[in-house]
Amino acid sequence: MLRFPLLSTLLKVAAPAALFFCFHAALAKPYAFITNQGEDSVSVIDTAVDRVVKTIKVGRKPSGVAVSGDGKVILVTNPESRDVTLIDGDNLQVLGSIPVGEGPLGVAVDREGRRGYVADWYQHVVRVIDVPKRRVVATVRVGKSPAGLAVTRDGRRVYVANRDSDSVSLIDAVTLKVVASRKVGTHPFGIALDEKRRRLYVANVLSNDVSVLEADTLKLLKTVKVGDRPYAIALARGGSRVVVTNQYEDTVSVIDAVSLRVIDTLDVGEYPEGISTHPDGRRVYVVNWFSNSVTVLDIEHLKSLTTVATGEGSRGFGTFIAP
Repeated sequence: MLRFPLLSTLLKVAAPAALFFCFHAALAKPYAFITNQGEDSVSVIDTAVDRVVKTIKVGRKPSGVAVSGDGKVILVTNPESRDVTLIDGDNLQVLGSIPVGEGPLGVAVDREGRRGYVADWYQHVVRVIDVPKRRVVATVRVGKSPAGLAVTRDGRRVYVANRDSDSVSLIDAVTLKVVASRKVGTHPFGIALDEKRRRLYVANVLSNDVSVLEADTLKLLKTVKVGDRPYAIALARGGSRVVVTNQYEDTVSVIDAVSLRVIDTLDVGEYPEGISTHPDGRRVYVVNWFSNSVTVLDIEHLKSLTTVATGEGSRGFGTFIAP
């Protein structure tokens, strides 16, 4: 006779516990890490519910951000304090800072979170960081005013856009030497690497276009006209769609990777800059600098889903969601 009342009691206890567990499971990774240049912070968005769950203080005027493949290591560049903030992606705590030259801007990290690459805007080099040791271990000279960076999955190659040289450099990550370079459009800034199609996409800010390069040789395959002042690029739907932020139009251009033509233009917030794709391949997060917000887009259905308020001067330049 005691079995059923006991079972009922257990269910009453277990149900709230299960609800509690499910709620906290929903507030799990992946997070989006959005740099707020106007308030020296990073807004952490839980992409399961699309809201900011924490704000982390970092260095001065943060801009660039990179997240390792497992989401455990986050690197944030701080141009004014001339350093990189290292954040633990599990407990969302700052682990320390790493001095990195005169003008750290773009940043990338390998999938394991062991080696970071930082573009030094003023000294025209890429600085190589040993993340566990928290120090710069090498410097690679590239073109003038390097900005966007991308690292291959195996960590053996690094690509960098050189804004004031109107070029892209390819670095061998083993020898730490530039093995190829290619002229692109005017003032290249953000880049995105599609290893499946063996392509590199480059956003050229002043020529209002995207250069499509062969990743191995940097041979130019095509130039695609987009909106006014393209800044950064993300790949969605397994690379079948390429999404480009247009700063001066408050839009993104959506390019079909097969035809290499713009198939749609979507409205976002004011002065969009950083952009990153959720691991589901469908949702794309666009950081709006002047709107202090992030627009979440459904790239499969080509529509806006929601807008998330962030901090002052949100930029999010780089891969701010773990792939």
